[in-house]
Amino acid sequence: MAEPDPRGAGKKDAGDSPRSKPPTTRSRPIHAWHENDESGSASTKIPTIPKPSRIRHGSEPHPLKHLTRSHIFSAFTLVELLAVIFILGLLSSLLAPAVTNVRSKAESSACLSNLRQIGISIWLWIPENGNIFPPIENDPKKPIYGEDDNAKTLFETLRPYGMQLKTLACPSDLHSGGKSVLVSANDATIGQQSSGQASGLTAGQNSYFAKYGCSYECPPWAADSYATKETVTIYRPGGNFEIPSKRVTLAWDYGNVHGGGFNRLKADNTVEHKSLTPNYR
Repeated sequence: MAEPDPRGAGKKDAGDSPRSKPPTTRSRPIHAWHENDESGSASTKIPTIPKPSRIRHGSEPHPLKHLTRSHIFSAFTLVELLAVIFILGLLSSLLAPAVTNVRSKAESSACLSNLRQIGISIWLWIPENGNIFPPIENDPKKPIYGEDDNAKTLFETLRPYGMQLKTLACPSDLHSGGKSVLVSANDATIGQQSSGQASGLTAGQNSYFAKYGCSYECPPWAADSYATKETVTIYRPGGNFEIPSKRVTLAWDYGNVHGGGFNRLKADNTVEHKSLTPNYR
């Protein structure tokens, strides 16, 4: 028979007792006990780490969500400021031609409307004056008609038929430049500067309206000719000519004030814009 081991005589296995104490070499257990319980005999709760809960969108704002760029940066940097100035300058350079074009078309439309009203007044004058086109003296200082022709300015001739001073002013001509002057009704009648003697319109000093009291010139081609809307008889020393009314001009702009062109009133009481810009299409 095998002899028993003398080192283990009279001792019990550590596993035989259900309440065996921990080894004496361990001063504290692995888990933290209560601070007043050094022996660890009392029951303890093992701390647990809470699981991260998923916050629903909009239920709780982010702590930095209320901060904007203005809170973070106090001012623009030099590069950002130059970039903004460059973008604004680029946009203004792109929009300026479009704005100018729209304004020019609006002024041309107003000018055509003035010429239509002049045409209506002329055709009201014709039946009461022998069915002929009226002789118009554009500049009384330098007359082209004789005293027997009884020629007058456009405003003086058509004033009894509802003509107003503002109707004789082309918007593009008024903006021709120069110092602003007041053009009165007397200026339109006698062709002399008498600013302040009557209420009138303000125009640039270099405008035709300021010089002659009217923005429109009436060529003498149809003056004293028999008035019809089909043909106009032009009397010349070499003979008479029958010209279609749509080719005879009764009034037009003094200058090419509409984008290199002008507007005109024809003898058939129609108006049109004539452009002097070449068209190669």
